[in-house]
Amino acid sequence: MVMLMGEKYSCPVCQNATLEEKYVTVGSILKRKIKILECPYCGTRFEKVLGNRYKLNWFNVNNYSYLAEIPNNPRNISEWNKVISQHLFRKILIESLQSGELLDDVKLVVSAPIIPKKKEVIYLGLPNISFYEPRRYTIRNYGGGGFRVAKGVYIGGGTSVPYKFEKIDRVDVGSFVVTNSRIVFVGQKRTLTIPYKKLVSLAPHNKGILIGKEGREKPLYFEGFTKFSIQLGSSEEYTTPISGDILVAFIQGVLNKNSQ
Repeated sequence: MVMLMGEKYSCPVCQNATLEEKYVTVGSILKRKIKILECPYCGTRFEKVLGNRYKLNWFNVNNYSYLAEIPNNPRNISEWNKVISQHLFRKILIESLQSGELLDDVKLVVSAPIIPKKKEVIYLGLPNISFYEPRRYTIRNYGGGGFRVAKGVYIGGGTSVPYKFEKIDRVDVGSFVVTNSRIVFVGQKRTLTIPYKKLVSLAPHNKGILIGKEGREKPLYFEGFTKFSIQLGSSEEYTTPISGDILVAFIQGVLNKNSQ
């Protein structure tokens, strides 16, 4: 049964129709009625859970599979509109960055303290980026009543039991630069250069990225990019922080564009 709503909402998913308010019966044994908002065009349903807040109840997986990537938290319809549009924007942005289409439109050069080589183009340069490195530590536990006479030397007491572990430490802060031929980190203590021909892997990790370099056993980890944003056009609605997956897509786009 279709009910009349006091306030009308466009479908946040397809934007092609107004949501219709309905009551439907669910459950095979313990039947109950629930209130939903349903789109007559795409069939998406939002189930009312508390006050004016709704959760996704059903959607067409073939046409709108990306909805499964959005946490199904209770939201009002305006919030669903915002969350879905932002998710779609990120999805389209990542695909466009990967192809290299947007490189000339989203150059992000805030700080690039390098001397470009001949025909080298700087696409991205961000300051205050942290460089992390895995380091191994050993802690020794000594039993009994022994006492220390020198570093690592104890008299009396029990035996020494070493405990080894690895920890990722921040070792430097500096500018992260992406050009058409290399990735460069110019830190306060060191400078790292990764030519693309020595680039082994590239992956988002937590709030940053992991970069695998040929000849190096462990990947390089950089973090601090979310302080900066990518904006397309003049609307703040189309602005998103530079997360690890967006930065990876950006670098992949540089690689794709310059391999053509």
